[in-house]
Amino acid sequence: MARKSKLEFIQNKKKEWLWHFVSSNGKIIAWAGETYKTKAGAVKGWRSFAESLLKGNFTTKLETTIKTKAFKKVTLY
Repeated sequence: MARKSKLEFIQNKKKEWLWHFVSSNGKIIAWAGETYKTKAGAVKGWRSFAESLLKGNFTTKLETTIKTKAFKKVTLY
């Protein structure tokens, strides 16, 4: 059976909440750029992100942040 993408809400050691969107291959493809005091806050942050994607209400900018022999990491804005 093929794995599905999933949304994870995670509480860190400081008891702050964040979210990760994990693709079907197990790689994190989107994450909260900040932490939230409550899980409800993290859910609200996710919904805001998802609504922006659905509405096309965003801009993109690729910026190289790290280069190594193995890969090129980019930050999306």
